[in-house]
Amino acid sequence: MSGISSQSSSSGATTGADQSSRPSKTSSTSTNYCANYLDIDDIMANSQRVVTTFLQRVPGVGPVLDPNTDLPDVEVGAKLELPLWLARELHSESLVDVQAPKGFNRTYREILEADANCVDLHKLCPNYYRLGGHLARMALDESQDIATSLVDTFHQRYHRLVNYSVSSAGD
Repeated sequence: MSGISSQSSSSGATTGADQSSRPSKTSSTSTNYCANYLDIDDIMANSQRVVTTFLQRVPGVGPVLDPNTDLPDVEVGAKLELPLWLARELHSESLVDVQAPKGFNRTYREILEADANCVDLHKLCPNYYRLGGHLARMALDESQDIATSLVDTFHQRYHRLVNYSVSSAGD
């Protein structure tokens, strides 16, 4: 046994102590998310479909990801709607680029910045804040803008709610 151990050590294999000091492959920015399997809102937000563009050819998964195709492979540049949970993992492996859903694109962020109270967030996107939080934690080009928009939107709507409750209390 000691011969095997010394061969492993001399061949460049890492020991348990060495591995603990290295970041694991799953510690990328998009996989820091810890799923809450008992929260129906989290399940629904992760099931939301997002448009993805494939950055690499992926062999053998064409019919699995797109049942409407007869092609065995997903080619570079192919656009598919995938659930967020899958898009997040593929994005963390640099296989796809994720496009923010309608309620989180620049146009809607500008509308929300102007007046967040005039938008029905539930109609725009059920689980708006939850989905936005997932998108903000992903390493997307728009992640920081989405995070800022979420905070500003919440602040505007909360401020209005507080104003209504205070002004109604005096009546």
